[in-house]
Amino acid sequence: MDTTEIRSKIDDIIATFGMKADVASKAMHMSLQVYRNKRTKTHLNKFNQKNLDDLISYIKTEADKL
Repeated sequence: MDTTEIRSKIDDIIATFGMKADVASKAMHMSLQVYRNKRTKTHLNKFNQKNLDDLISYIKTEADKL
């Protein structure tokens, strides 16, 4: 999966669950500033498969707590 597809999936998940930047960055184990840098389209540091996997894992863990 390329970075464009990964970013699209991450954007869809964040929108679906209405996650704010601080929660999304926590879910992907990165600082808020790194998350915001990755959100800019001109930044060279893109989201990767690990970021997507971490986000999905976080949501599953939080859902299990309910």
